[in-house]
Amino acid sequence: MAQKFTLDSFDDEFSYKILKSTKKFKTVSEISADCKIPISTTYRRIKDLQKNGVLEATGFIMDGVRFNKYKCTKLLKYGKYNPKVKQILSIITSNPGICYNELQENSKIPNGTLSHYISSMVKNAKIIVKRTSRRSWYFLPDTKPSEINLIINLRKETLFYQ
Repeated sequence: MAQKFTLDSFDDEFSYKILKSTKKFKTVSEISADCKIPISTTYRRIKDLQKNGVLEATGFIMDGVRFNKYKCTKLLKYGKYNPKVKQILSIITSNPGICYNELQENSKIPNGTLSHYISSMVKNAKIIVKRTSRRSWYFLPDTKPSEINLIINLRKETLFYQ
């Protein structure tokens, strides 16, 4: 079975910079200059990224010299480096069991955009969701199932009558 690579698969910052920089075809020297990475390091990282099938290469010959250009093929939008994903994860980390409306208020992300990010993050196992007919609560994946209902009940507001 082929391994699925995401932006998170490449933890070193050079690979991340190269992937982020190559949304359009670029030569190695353009990538090196754009990312401020030494050219020898750029070549090594490009070789690794190509071996993992994350960079696409195309070549051309100019004045008898062969040039290669590289482009990211699988830059996924829902990795930990995306600022919106970071923001959502940060909010859920500090408020486990947060419901959708609270998450939207805290993040200030528009409804459709937040809904899209959340569904993709659930699909990619970045967060887990507990749903009822009226409400959804969001947790980090390392939350124990036995703690989920407890957290939900502790988050409920209690009414005090005199």
